[in-house]
Amino acid sequence: MLGALNNIGIGYSVTDQQEKGKECFEKALALNESLEKSDSEDLDLLKSNFVLFSNYANLLKELGDSETAKEYLKKAEEIDAKLAEEDPEWDPSLDEL
Repeated sequence: MLGALNNIGIGYSVTDQQEKGKECFEKALALNESLEKSDSEDLDLLKSNFVLFSNYANLLKELGDSETAKEYLKKAEEIDAKLAEEDPEWDPSLDEL
């Protein structure tokens, strides 16, 4: 469900429906909070969070909310560092954000 909301949010974002995209990302973030409480160390959840936080940061930047975008980008970078330590196959690039 988290991935679906993220993908729908992206879809809205790229079709100039950023506010609808933001709503989807916010629903995904709410779902994410409950999932993190059950297993915050799950690598698949961390990977999903990285993608979600990165995408949400990009959308917020487009909407002119640079401060909140920086917060989510920082969260994505922290997850990236953690995954780099724990998963030798993890190799995303934050340069595209």
